[in-house]
Amino acid sequence: MTSPSMTSPKQPSATFVTIVCSLGILLSSYALYVEHRTSHQSEENDSIETPFVALCDIESIGASCSSVFALPEGRMLSYFSIVPHGHIFDVPNAALGFLYYTFMLSLEHINYHYYHEIPCKLHRMIAALRLCVSLAAMSSSVFLASRLIVLEELCLLCWSTHIFNLLLLQTFVNRSRSVFGQSTGGTVANGAAIKDDGRKKVKDQ
Repeated sequence: MTSPSMTSPKQPSATFVTIVCSLGILLSSYALYVEHRTSHQSEENDSIETPFVALCDIESIGASCSSVFALPEGRMLSYFSIVPHGHIFDVPNAALGFLYYTFMLSLEHINYHYYHEIPCKLHRMIAALRLCVSLAAMSSSVFLASRLIVLEELCLLCWSTHIFNLLLLQTFVNRSRSVFGQSTGGTVANGAAIKDDGRKKVKDQ
């Protein structure tokens, strides 16, 4: 049963998460497109006179996302030896980002539109899962951002997604505090109500 003390996410917060996740999906999709085009650059040069230049490759400010995508860190699963190089799951970081933002957007849709139909226990599980996943995404952003600084590479698209991950983590931390705070408050309130009922019964006797 859904606890009456549980309140659904506020509209501005839900809209904010939807916008950030949607932008993250768009940037991740474009990053995948750029990675695909640059990885097949030599093949395309034979048939196309003008070589492909990504929108995020801005020579005037020294920004180049295509060169960053080609770094070993561009495929973190194989970089950390989670999967071997060339494995089917040895995918670009952009693919992981696409899955992350899509997953968070789906959870936000369920959380907002079906909030009062979901049991309290499931609410807490969703909040915990969302927080853990967003922490993992932010951890990867911290690592990748530090590598960009060390290598002195400027990738505007990468930094944009790192900012998105930070904003989502902050939002989900606040959400988790609200969910677990309401749950604790509801438990305490129910306990106090039971005690009051017991005292009244004793007095009546």
